Amino acid sequence: MAPPVSVIVPQVPNGAEAIVVGPTTYYFAGGAFYLQQPTGFAVVPAPLGVTVTGLPPGAAPVTLNGAIYYTTGSAYFRPVMQAGVTVYVTARP
Repeated sequence: MAPPVSVIVPQVPNGAEAIVVGPTTYYFAGGAFYLQQPTGFAVVPAPLGVTVTGLPPGAAPVTLNGAIYYTTGSAYFRPVMQAGVTVYVTARP
Protein backbone atom coordinates (compact mmCIF):
# COMPACT_ATOMS: atom_id res chain seq x y z
CA MET A 1 0.00 0.00 0.00
CA ALA A 2 1.39 3.37 -1.05
CA PRO A 3 1.76 6.12 1.54
CA PRO A 4 -0.73 9.00 1.28
CA VAL A 5 0.01 12.14 -0.73
CA SER A 6 1.97 14.81 1.19
CA VAL A 7 3.76 12.36 3.50
CA ILE A 8 7.53 12.90 3.69
CA VAL A 9 9.70 9.77 3.82
CA PRO A 10 13.47 9.71 4.43
CA GLN A 11 14.22 7.74 1.24
CA VAL A 12 12.40 6.21 -1.71
CA PRO A 13 11.76 2.45 -1.61
CA ASN A 14 14.40 0.14 -3.07
CA GLY A 15 13.96 -0.33 -6.80
CA ALA A 16 12.21 3.01 -7.33
CA GLU A 17 12.03 4.00 -11.01
CA ALA A 18 13.42 7.50 -11.79
CA ILE A 19 11.19 9.38 -14.23
CA VAL A 20 12.30 12.73 -15.66
CA VAL A 21 9.56 15.18 -16.67
CA GLY A 22 11.09 18.41 -17.97
CA PRO A 23 13.40 19.68 -15.23
CA THR A 24 11.77 17.50 -12.54
CA THR A 25 12.79 13.99 -11.51
CA TYR A 26 10.05 11.88 -9.93
CA TYR A 27 10.56 8.47 -8.39
CA PHE A 28 7.89 5.79 -8.76
CA ALA A 29 7.60 2.76 -6.48
CA GLY A 30 4.76 0.73 -5.02
CA GLY A 31 2.11 2.90 -6.65
CA ALA A 32 3.41 6.21 -5.31
CA PHE A 33 5.26 9.07 -6.95
CA TYR A 34 7.96 10.79 -4.89
CA LEU A 35 9.63 14.17 -5.32
CA GLN A 36 12.88 15.03 -3.53
CA GLN A 37 12.61 17.75 -0.89
CA PRO A 38 15.26 19.17 1.48
CA THR A 39 13.94 16.97 4.31
CA GLY A 40 13.39 13.74 2.35
CA PHE A 41 10.99 12.64 -0.37
CA ALA A 42 7.41 13.90 -0.55
CA VAL A 43 4.65 11.64 -1.84
CA VAL A 44 2.95 13.64 -4.61
CA PRO A 45 -0.08 13.13 -6.88
CA ALA A 46 0.64 11.21 -10.07
CA PRO A 47 1.89 13.67 -12.70
CA LEU A 48 -0.20 13.38 -15.89
CA GLY A 49 1.31 11.86 -19.01
CA VAL A 50 4.10 9.99 -17.25
CA THR A 51 4.98 6.53 -18.57
CA VAL A 52 5.79 3.73 -16.12
CA THR A 53 6.86 0.21 -17.00
CA GLY A 54 4.59 -1.62 -14.57
CA LEU A 55 1.39 -1.21 -12.61
CA PRO A 56 1.42 -0.64 -8.87
CA PRO A 57 0.39 -3.54 -6.65
CA GLY A 58 -3.37 -3.79 -6.34
CA ALA A 59 -4.16 -1.72 -9.45
CA ALA A 60 -7.68 -2.63 -10.56
CA PRO A 61 -9.05 -2.42 -14.11
CA VAL A 62 -11.98 -0.08 -14.77
CA THR A 63 -13.75 0.86 -17.99
CA LEU A 64 -14.52 4.56 -18.38
CA ASN A 65 -15.99 6.08 -21.52
CA GLY A 66 -15.24 2.81 -23.33
CA ALA A 67 -11.54 2.81 -22.47
CA ILE A 68 -9.73 0.51 -20.05
CA TYR A 69 -7.73 2.11 -17.25
CA TYR A 70 -6.10 0.71 -14.15
CA THR A 71 -6.57 2.59 -10.93
CA THR A 72 -5.06 2.66 -7.51
CA GLY A 73 -5.73 5.39 -4.99
CA SER A 74 -6.39 8.54 -7.02
CA ALA A 75 -4.10 7.58 -9.93
CA TYR A 76 -5.30 6.24 -13.28
CA PHE A 77 -3.04 4.39 -15.71
CA ARG A 78 -3.84 3.81 -19.39
CA PRO A 79 -2.13 0.84 -21.06
CA VAL A 80 -0.33 1.65 -24.32
CA MET A 81 2.05 -0.24 -26.61
CA GLN A 82 5.56 1.12 -27.07
CA ALA A 83 8.05 -0.83 -29.16
CA GLY A 84 5.91 -3.96 -28.80
CA VAL A 85 5.73 -3.74 -25.00
CA THR A 86 2.78 -2.67 -22.85
CA VAL A 87 3.58 0.32 -20.65
CA TYR A 88 1.24 2.51 -18.62
CA VAL A 89 0.65 6.25 -18.91
CA THR A 90 -0.82 8.27 -16.07
CA ALA A 91 -4.08 9.81 -17.21
CA ARG A 92 -7.19 11.66 -16.17
CA PRO A 93 -10.17 9.77 -17.65
